[in-house]
Amino acid sequence: MTAAAATLAPARASVEYVALDLPAPISTNDLWTIRKSRFGKHHLSRTHEYEAWLKSAGWSLVAQKPGRVAGAYGLRLTVGRDSKIDLGNAEKAVSDLLEKYGVIDNDRFASEIHLGWGDGEGMHALIVKAKDGAVSAEATIDEARNV
Repeated sequence: MTAAAATLAPARASVEYVALDLPAPISTNDLWTIRKSRFGKHHLSRTHEYEAWLKSAGWSLVAQKPGRVAGAYGLRLTVGRDSKIDLGNAEKAVSDLLEKYGVIDNDRFASEIHLGWGDGEGMHALIVKAKDGAVSAEATIDEARNV
């Protein structure tokens, strides 16, 4: 976790799983844009849409007071069908958010990522600590509570 992220991530208790309800993510295709600086140089920056989603999802995450899943983890995202996003483009913004707020140590520690459709507009994220480097593809909230 970076020093900047540490200010957003209060000391979180280490837990076996975290379940979060968040606003539907924006597409990976809409995270970054190239802008021209006042000096004529081009640089990559976050889109306004991504900044707005990070703010909204960040407030939602903080309000739920999640713990921290340390080390290797599995991620299961259930995205509402009404969100109008390609399912394959849903993961990156969420993983970055989880790292930024200290719910996971680093998104490179994901041992499994599962994406699926659900009802409504929002998204449900389940983060489960990996056991022996693996997480069951069929993990549910009830099963995770028994970890």
